[in-house]
Amino acid sequence: MKIAFSTIVCHEYTLPRIAESARRHGYDGVELYGIEGEKLTPDLLESRLDDVRRDMAGIAVPAIHSWTYLDYRNDDEQSANSKTKLKSQWMSTPVEGQGARAKMIGKAMELAAKLEIPLVKFFGAFPPDDLSLDDAFDAMAETVTPLVKRANELGVTLMVETHDGLPRGLDVHYLLSRVDDPALGAVWDTFHPHRCGEDVNVTDELIGARTVHVHIKDNERVPGKYLDRFKGWNPVAPSEGEVPNKEAVALLHARGYDGYLSVDAERMWEPPGTYDAPEVIMAQYAKAMREYIDAA
Repeated sequence: MKIAFSTIVCHEYTLPRIAESARRHGYDGVELYGIEGEKLTPDLLESRLDDVRRDMAGIAVPAIHSWTYLDYRNDDEQSANSKTKLKSQWMSTPVEGQGARAKMIGKAMELAAKLEIPLVKFFGAFPPDDLSLDDAFDAMAETVTPLVKRANELGVTLMVETHDGLPRGLDVHYLLSRVDDPALGAVWDTFHPHRCGEDVNVTDELIGARTVHVHIKDNERVPGKYLDRFKGWNPVAPSEGEVPNKEAVALLHARGYDGYLSVDAERMWEPPGTYDAPEVIMAQYAKAMREYIDAA
């Protein structure tokens, strides 16, 4: 396995500073998420292609974010039913309509291919109350299937994360089981299945074989607080919280996983002082992730 950090940890950094930090702390790669205080959307990435090529030369970039999500309805149905719109502080997007969002994911894949970045991430919305799970995920699979075909043509892999509307391995499995193609995989964010009460062994059984990327973070519960999303959880240094990072790495190692473990401490979205400084986070997680790999 290899180690990386997402620039969610250091969203205010310039590209040269990001590359310098990766070298200093011995990371194998960098997942591009935010730069210079902005979300690295496909539109911004398109305007910075030459900068990325120049400033990240010699640093592997395993993944980028499409900065959009997929829903469970076509555009007409969505317009008539606003309940399906995702409300999330992390995934606010000006792109409206399932077709427009699919185009944005397609654009992200094309840019990734130009930069030889192998992985492109998207999120799933929350299933609507008025559709059965089978109907909801059948509809999402219809949207994903042509995107997966395009991913195969471009030589990239599309990946959906255990996050937002699909926080558990079970939720992601509903989609993956409908699209049996290696060009669609999972980002296993170790925190979200755990906070939802899904045992790490169950997550591994459901999505371990389709995991193409791993997000590592650690958090601890705040007693008496509401535990939905991040409410009721505080970030802590790796191995000081309760997220089963070491166990997840061991399970993936047993499967022969040889991709990246990527630091995903969500500093970009939290008030100043919630997290340590980026260089502290990078140093702590580089040490911890190497220990997880050695133990596995």
